[in-house]
Amino acid sequence: AIKDKYSNKDKQVFIDRETFARILGVTEKTIQNYANKKILIAETDGTYDLIPNFERYNKENSEYNKILKVKREREEVKKERELLQLDIDEGKYIPLELYEMILKENIVAFRQELLRTATTLSVNLKTEPQSQWKKYIQNILNGTLENLSKLSEEVEGKINEKIESLERTEA
Repeated sequence: AIKDKYSNKDKQVFIDRETFARILGVTEKTIQNYANKKILIAETDGTYDLIPNFERYNKENSEYNKILKVKREREEVKKERELLQLDIDEGKYIPLELYEMILKENIVAFRQELLRTATTLSVNLKTEPQSQWKKYIQNILNGTLENLSKLSEEVEGKINEKIESLERTEA
């Protein structure tokens, strides 16, 4: 009995266009447009059955919003591409060849640092007692990470030097 009393699915609530517009937060013209498109179904007396029309509106509105979202995203991508092209045209990006050269240098230096660490560990662990291995390995790896951090700073410096030299040659 309680379920029947409070279930809105079984009840029909009829409201006029103005009330329906206020409930949905839209204008009466919007309600009329949806009715013309057969999204909302008006009764013969011009009223709307609230529950089924509300469900139809939400379903249509969510589809419409999805379409709007896709359109907005396309516009944003288009604007980002235009800005990127503008940056490229103004020469704000470093040529790919320059990055390739710098990365190759860094890979070699990074590899050398890791090989040095492996060699240091394999040679020195033999002389360390096994109880000290963990601490020793941590110290060696911390040193390696510090060296790699310095390498990263050196790379940044190299990039800045190359950019400046390119700018000087272009000017």
